[in-house]
Amino acid sequence: MNKLETLLLVEDDQDVRRTVARVLEHANYQILEASSGTECMEYLETGQVDIAIVDLGLPDIDGMDLVKSIRSWGPVGVLILSGRQETVDKVIGIELGADDYLTKPFDNRELVSRVKSIARRLPKNQHTSAEPTKTGSAYEFDGWKLFEDRHALTNPDGATVELTSGEFELLLLFLKSPGRVLSRNQIMDGLYGDRTPAFDRSVDVRVGRLRKKITFASGELTKIKTIRNAGYLFCAKVDRG
Repeated sequence: MNKLETLLLVEDDQDVRRTVARVLEHANYQILEASSGTECMEYLETGQVDIAIVDLGLPDIDGMDLVKSIRSWGPVGVLILSGRQETVDKVIGIELGADDYLTKPFDNRELVSRVKSIARRLPKNQHTSAEPTKTGSAYEFDGWKLFEDRHALTNPDGATVELTSGEFELLLLFLKSPGRVLSRNQIMDGLYGDRTPAFDRSVDVRVGRLRKKITFASGELTKIKTIRNAGYLFCAKVDRG
């Protein structure tokens, strides 16, 4: 078990929180518990949290606002665990940077599976260094560099660009298949494997977010083209350094 897998449960309902904690403790995760957004941010300041599991109905802050705050904090995985089942809530959650969205009531095995999926995509040694190492092999395109071993992306000026774990995996998938049209199903298979995705539109949302992050200058053409009725095409030249 990876030492980095410490989970923070952010849920004001004590019974639900304890239930989720028991399920994940049995899966050999270290568990921290918070009953409010304020407590969540206090835990984040310790630098111990790898994945936050967030309920949207918190007493002191809207869960969506908390997800946004967590995402701006750093490379912490985010799973929304909520009773809100509307597609609009799922879309907003992913747009704000959540890695996944699971509705209540949930199957215990599915919860563990989704947490494991996020954990596999966490940057290695994310607590040991705030800056990525510029050495080592990287995928290079238009002056950008993606360091697979460090889960780090730098722009043409050498500045680090923050990616969620889902955005990182999506970019890596494109960089391994440049000039090839990937259908939505192929992308979902690459991101999720056999696990059922949170919802189909999560692919479109992540592509949109990634496009914005890898656009360096105003007026720059998109590197990810939408091919109507077919999927997405990464059109920049890719080199493996």
